[in-house]
Amino acid sequence: PGPPRQAVALWGPLAIGPAGWLWRWKEQIDRSFLELFTALQPMQTANGEPMACRGCAAKLAAAPLTAALARVSGSSHPPAPEDAVELGRGANGEHWLQSVDGFPALLSDPWLNARLTTLHACSDLWACGASVHSVQAAVTLPAVGPSLQEELLVQTLAGIRSVLEPMGASLIGGHTLEERQELSDGVGAAAQRQAAAEPPGQRITLVLTVNGVAPPEQLWPKGGLSPGDQLLIMKPIGSGVLFAAAMAGAARPEWIAAALAEMQRSQADLVPLLARHGCRACTDITGFGLLGHLGEMLGIGRGEGPPPLAVRLRAAAVPALAGALELLEEGFASSLAPDNAAALATLDGPIRLDQPAPGSRLGLLIDPQTCGPLLAALPAAQVADALEALAATGFEQASVIGEVVEA
Repeated sequence: PGPPRQAVALWGPLAIGPAGWLWRWKEQIDRSFLELFTALQPMQTANGEPMACRGCAAKLAAAPLTAALARVSGSSHPPAPEDAVELGRGANGEHWLQSVDGFPALLSDPWLNARLTTLHACSDLWACGASVHSVQAAVTLPAVGPSLQEELLVQTLAGIRSVLEPMGASLIGGHTLEERQELSDGVGAAAQRQAAAEPPGQRITLVLTVNGVAPPEQLWPKGGLSPGDQLLIMKPIGSGVLFAAAMAGAARPEWIAAALAEMQRSQADLVPLLARHGCRACTDITGFGLLGHLGEMLGIGRGEGPPPLAVRLRAAAVPALAGALELLEEGFASSLAPDNAAALATLDGPIRLDQPAPGSRLGLLIDPQTCGPLLAALPAAQVADALEALAATGFEQASVIGEVVEA
């Protein structure tokens, strides 16, 4: 044992101690301060309700989105969803594509949030077999002082460029806005105070328009599936429930750190890899969850009758981020998950589980993802080599999670 622990109290020219009781008092103060960072409290709205999730979980649910698109198109059959739209063809036959994506800040770190948003938005182009050429950004900043706005914008733009520059892509322009909250009634005033109390970086909304190009023979549709194709998922999922639990003060810090490390991994290099192994169709798993986006690949919900193909899904093979299944078992879920749960009905039809799955596994299938993985259909003969190549690239958790069959 060492010497007795003692402390000194200083107040201007006065000094008390050293004394053991001062040490014990200081330790109590220090422990109370540290508990502010370890005893996390749930994030709530002004009226005490749990806060809605951010990131891609803030997107509009599938039902109102589909209904609105059907009304605008003047048809009961909404247009087939694709990850990006083709703008035209180049002189050598290459496909020029464009997509738009974005959401309110998932994190209070403006650089990291911008990096995640950019990776998320670029995945729409990668899912089409395209490389990213350029990006434009629309940034909404909080109404704070000009020097802080400048710093928030600098960090946001730097986070965007951290993704683009390794790909040889450019940030070519954009637009900036300042948030407005003109609420004067009692509830509105409380909401305004609550918003003002959030870290400034958490009050940024970033939307990106992404331009890309795909070779003449390489444009992957969502609906290019063929019987016998194997479905490969590139990374684990579960970010929705993890960040929902984090907002409730229930997610372990190491789980969030591991999720952020996985979410920051670019999938740009997977495009040529998948092309070499005969990719036929691809999408990225984002806000509607694995089941929702797999349903889009099968053409479910377009009002065109039963799809001609089905998928035999191996729920147990779907890789999960650390902590995701535990939190789902405890009853945590993203605020978008209840809307995504409508996709569970497809398990009685065109999507068939190879064996019964527990509730946590079903919850993982409808969990909305930010910076989610690509989901690709490859010929069965190419799968073993593709998995070996993916592991060599650092995507060791890439897995075969299903097979396309005749309906």
